[in-house]
Amino acid sequence: MPVHQIPPRIIKFGPAKPAFPNDVELVAELVPKELFGAEDLTGRLTVHPQGSPVQMSANLFHGGFQAASKGRLQTVKTETSFFDMSMTIEANIARITGRLSSEEALLRAVHVCTAYLPAFLASSLAAPVDIDDLYGNVGSAFFQVEVKGTFERVISVLDTSKTIADFMAKLQQLPEDSAGRVFAAQRYLNQAQWLGYSARHPQQFAGERVLNLHKAVEVLYPHSGEVNKLRSQLSAMGLREDVVELFASLAYIRNSVDVGHPKVGVMGGKEHDDFHLFLVYMTQIVTWLVNHTVERLSQVDSPTVSPSVGGSDLAKTMSRVGDLLKKVEPLQPNSFFKPQGASTGPSTESQVSSGAAGAKNTSKKQKKKQ
Repeated sequence: MPVHQIPPRIIKFGPAKPAFPNDVELVAELVPKELFGAEDLTGRLTVHPQGSPVQMSANLFHGGFQAASKGRLQTVKTETSFFDMSMTIEANIARITGRLSSEEALLRAVHVCTAYLPAFLASSLAAPVDIDDLYGNVGSAFFQVEVKGTFERVISVLDTSKTIADFMAKLQQLPEDSAGRVFAAQRYLNQAQWLGYSARHPQQFAGERVLNLHKAVEVLYPHSGEVNKLRSQLSAMGLREDVVELFASLAYIRNSVDVGHPKVGVMGGKEHDDFHLFLVYMTQIVTWLVNHTVERLSQVDSPTVSPSVGGSDLAKTMSRVGDLLKKVEPLQPNSFFKPQGASTGPSTESQVSSGAAGAKNTSKKQKKKQ
């Protein structure tokens, strides 16, 4: 999971206090249940029982097809190792067992389970996986794993009818040289808000929300990653220095969580809490900025500028992608390799190793420069 999606968690024990070292069982309830044969298929997954007929339904507005025929995958029942512990999965219940020496070792096992087990299962099954609940026992002492609290919802009350009418009137009074950017900023802002609304839990799409909030600001006030240029534009609007710095922080954070660059590690507890608090308030602040920009730029005597359709610069790239898809069989990965005997590049293993080595060497060079 991305670094910002793994909140700090605590272990709450019942009346019975644990003793260590002891035998430990972690129980993870996995979702979606249909992937593990614990519920009928809903059509949202692309997997389907072998040998069964598939009936498809089309969404004529959004496009795309979805399996409409009902069925159920074979119930999962397997035993395997989970690094220094053992794991059994029956239906959507995973049980991880082992002998641990301390509560710190248990907390580490919980962290490894929450951070990596869904990703491992998703990779093996080529379908999304998450943990819906996690609990277990240390000897006979029951425990529940809980998130250490995140701050999420901010409620506002609107006169919705009047707000819509007033806003639409202002949108149609924007100057021609600004209208396109204002319209685009609202698409990015809506995407950020929709990701927050549709997430199963606050952490799920946090990084993608940051990315879209940053895009909303960047399309309004282009700065090409030069944060000082963004500072100058916002300062010229009369914003206080600390408010300007909040927007600058959005650019820095966008580059620090793994929607901007890949990350191997995960956030610590305080980092995680501060990040999610920032995200909640920044959503409100960017919403204000977009609306304030509309208010500031709208002019009663401006001719109405309608949103443009098209204008993408991807035509050449997508044409090439279309040609490549005709040559590659996406559903037949065995055909991805060169014919036997043909010249091949370095093995996957050596590429991964050299990538890691390259990262280490880069790190050493950076340390020397410092």
